[in-house]
Amino acid sequence: AGAIRAGDWKLIEFFADGNLELYNLKSDLSESTNLALKNPEKAAELQQKLADWRTSVGAAMPVKNPKYDPSRASQFWNRRTNQPVPERKKTRLDQTN
Repeated sequence: AGAIRAGDWKLIEFFADGNLELYNLKSDLSESTNLALKNPEKAAELQQKLADWRTSVGAAMPVKNPKYDPSRASQFWNRRTNQPVPERKKTRLDQTN
């Protein structure tokens, strides 16, 4: 996620699903009422400011792993012991080039 604050406004942008949360901190310090749908112009303005800032600092953005397979994720976690599987027992995919 990324966040920006400008004056009384705070925007949170979630990278995984693209959702936005917008709060007016002056009237909602606890951030309990998401105003993104009621104030789309303000949300878009702050989202653009956040994108501009990322560009200006050369921020790296997360990228999806095309080889991620959620059905295989459990092989790295032992549900019985609730501990990670020992490294020597993991089955790994070939490295990507």
